[in-house]
Amino acid sequence: MYKTDKLKLQDWWDIGIEYHPTNSGIILINIPGAGGTASGYKNKYVNLANYLQSKNVASFVRIPNDRPSEYELTVRTVINYCLQNSTSICESYHPEIWLMGFSARAGAIVLTGWEYPEVKKILAINPFLEVRGVRDRLKENLPRYEGELYLVKGSDDSVIAPDTIEYISSLAKSVSILKTLEIPNCDHQLKGEDNSKILSKLPEYFFLGEYKENDFPKKEEGFNLLDEDLLLRE
Repeated sequence: MYKTDKLKLQDWWDIGIEYHPTNSGIILINIPGAGGTASGYKNKYVNLANYLQSKNVASFVRIPNDRPSEYELTVRTVINYCLQNSTSICESYHPEIWLMGFSARAGAIVLTGWEYPEVKKILAINPFLEVRGVRDRLKENLPRYEGELYLVKGSDDSVIAPDTIEYISSLAKSVSILKTLEIPNCDHQLKGEDNSKILSKLPEYFFLGEYKENDFPKKEEGFNLLDEDLLLRE
């Protein structure tokens, strides 16, 4: 269901890339939080990617976050890779890019997404901004982003600053759409089966505009991303 590649950024740094190709013309890039793997806990990102691929929603690109200190460079590097290899990934020379990030990488995609006109939609989940200088640069750069911006926070997240969602929202002055969502009984890592079911619906809920008809992505409509046996049933 997916292909692998390796991007050699430096002599000391390789980025393993795994992508689920479609002919949709859209590439959804998923970047986990600090120390996160391309597959995610119990293969949750593989399961999510397979699902979206099966519905031809978008080609799903997964990478690890094994160098969290490279706050923005990782984002730019993987976007550039996807643009250069777009015909293999989504069968288009001019793809539309969607970004989904968690924690520190959610902060990074909000900070850098404006640099690429191909980036049309951003989903930032529990965005962490408390890296030196990030808030100041966000104040300068985020007003330049003109695409859709979706911000999600767990109600029990004690890692990000309490004003994070409000701060980002106040700077999103040029976006075409701004939506925020608080997930009840949810911590920074979106732990638990219920939250994994909600996560399974977030891309469709926001990127496909299901929020226009539904108030909240219901867990009953999602599936358990932590079910490792899903891979065996493919």
